[in-house]
Amino acid sequence: MDAEFEDAITEGTKAGDWLVLAGLRALSVAVDFAYGEGGESLSVILQTSLDGGRSGIDIAHFRFAREGCRQIATLTGLSGLAPHVPQRLAPGEILDGFLGDRIRFVRIATGDYKNSSIAVHGAAR
Repeated sequence: MDAEFEDAITEGTKAGDWLVLAGLRALSVAVDFAYGEGGESLSVILQTSLDGGRSGIDIAHFRFAREGCRQIATLTGLSGLAPHVPQRLAPGEILDGFLGDRIRFVRIATGDYKNSSIAVHGAAR
């Protein structure tokens, strides 16, 4: 699973398309941010859906600023959890235990980033 976002990252929110992964039990994700110039903060939020893509549940929040780096996370859908009210996760937070049959990435940028890119790589099991 690989996805690359735009080279000129403009301010605002952009949701990617849902990627259907039937039988998903675990997911390891690496988000690479190559910084060029500009911008103030950048979040990449991994979402899953339990209702066929009608709504998204945040399960990982990757946060970047003005330097390039790689962040990684592993999530499983095998843990039993108490009832949960879906909400925006804090930067660096994950919600393990919820994996639907699809995932997508949502990018939220504050300020315009130039000559910068985001690449997402993953392994589904």
